[in-house]
Formats: sequence, C-alpha cells, structure tokens
Amino acid sequence: MTDLPLFPLGTVLFPGMPLSLHIFEPRYREMMNYCIQEKKPFGVCLIEKGQEVGSPAQPHLVGCMAQISQVRPLEDGRMNMVAMGSDRFRIDSLDFSQSYLVGNVTSIPIQGDVTAVTEKRSHHLRVVLTEYLDVLSNVGEVQFNLSRLPDDPLELAYLTAALLQAPTYDKQKILEIDDVSTLVNHVYDICRREIPLLRQMISPPIQPASEGMFSLN
Repeated sequence: MTDLPLFPLGTVLFPGMPLSLHIFEPRYREMMNYCIQEKKPFGVCLIEKGQEVGSPAQPHLVGCMAQISQVRPLEDGRMNMVAMGSDRFRIDSLDFSQSYLVGNVTSIPIQGDVTAVTEKRSHHLRVVLTEYLDVLSNVGEVQFNLSRLPDDPLELAYLTAALLQAPTYDKQKILEIDDVSTLVNHVYDICRREIPLLRQMISPPIQPASEGMFSLN
C-alpha cells in the first residue's frame, strides 16, 4: 500500500492511455507541483459524488495511476499537462487533511493469461473496432489511423474502451474488470452493441409517406 495524490474527474483513465489536463485550481496546482518535484504519479478516479471544481468529491474506489509526461507552465501558476495511464489501483482509505485528496491505495494488476481463445476474440475485437471507428469517422468527420492498432489483447481492449462513446459509468465498470479474458469479451460486446446506434445517428430521417391517391377523410 502507498499514499497517492488523487484527482477525481468526470472521466475514466485507462492504462496506457493519455490524458490532457488544464490545471487551474490552487489545490491541484499544489498537488501537481508536488508530483513534478518528487517525480511521483497521481491517481485519476471517476467522481461518484460531487463536482470536479469546488468542494471535495467522493471518488469511485478503483482508479488508474497517471505518470506526468508533458508540462506547459502558464500564467498565474496554471499549467497544461499530459499524463499517461499506468497501473490500476484500489483505494483502501482516504485522507482529507491536505488541500487535495490523498488515498492509501493498493495496485491491482490485471489477472489471467492470454489464451488462444482470448487471442481469437481479440482478433474479432480488432475487426469490430475498425468498423466502429469507420462509422464514428462518418458521424464526427474525424479520421483515425487504423494501421497503428495494437496487437496485444490487453492494450487493444483498453484502447477500445477509451475510444468508445459510452457513458462514464460503463467505462468505470470496464476499468474494474480484473481478468484479461473477461475484459476483452466485455469490450467486444459493448463495441459491437454501439455500432448500430452510431449508424442510426447518420441515417437520414424517414420521410412521411405522401397521401398519393388516398385521403385520411
């Protein structure tokens, strides 16, 4: 167990995924300066109760450690930064004594081996994700580089989870999955489910049929 500065947010960070932040609140300026000076990570947790700005927020108990990779100082102590998700963790207790929230946390590595069945489902996930991103590009007019999708099933699953246009609560449930096979299967099911919903968004509205030779009277 270790003490970890916590940043409750309205988003879910996954291992290996980047997170861009604009730091302006004094408490988080203090926290980030501490992490930069001590070369330590901070923890990103989805907010369960409360708000990102203002009074302390109650976080979900499973989060993701974030390693600061880029910092751009701004005026008045504000900063823009990029952090990369690393290990998942579980909060064992919370310390409210400082200006920012601190958690006593335990790292929770993903369990299970990548079996032949998982590899096969990961291949199916890659196909479905490619289709999903193709449809998403038509919705938002955004292009994705599909040649750089990872081969590793765990990396692919977390990338898919990050790209999914799904509610944050669903993404939190994905982050909490402890087994790699279950993770790949669950993300595959969500991705496949979301494709028809995206297609409905880009389908032209159904025009009412003309009366033709018939009348409602």
